Amino acid sequence: DWNFVEDPAADRVSRSATGVPATSDAPSKRAWDTAAPAAVDAYRLLHPTRRSFTFFGTNRHMARLDRAYIGIDLFPSVLACGPVPSSVSDHHPLVLELAPRVPPRPKGPGLARANANIRCLKPG
Repeated sequence: DWNFVEDPAADRVSRSATGVPATSDAPSKRAWDTAAPAAVDAYRLLHPTRRSFTFFGTNRHMARLDRAYIGIDLFPSVLACGPVPSSVSDHHPLVLELAPRVPPRPKGPGLARANANIRCLKPG
């Protein structure tokens, strides 16, 4: 469970009483970069500057903790990516919509049907 944000300025609203960010995301970010160096955040690729949150905690704490990481070669197939409202959890689910990589083949005439009235003849 990687509860961190890659860019705290864009993806977190969380302040302590002193005005200093309540948590540091740097150690988790370094661990993630080591574990999945080629993964890219699909939402951030689509929306480079938009602020949107998937976690809503107490005291106006909000963060975009839930993300979908993809290989950059998959990016042309991304149609949409973003959180959807939910009352089931303190996290909003993230939806990633992908286009098929290969266009579907057009429907053909179908398969020929076998004759069901075939009879077996006994030798002799």
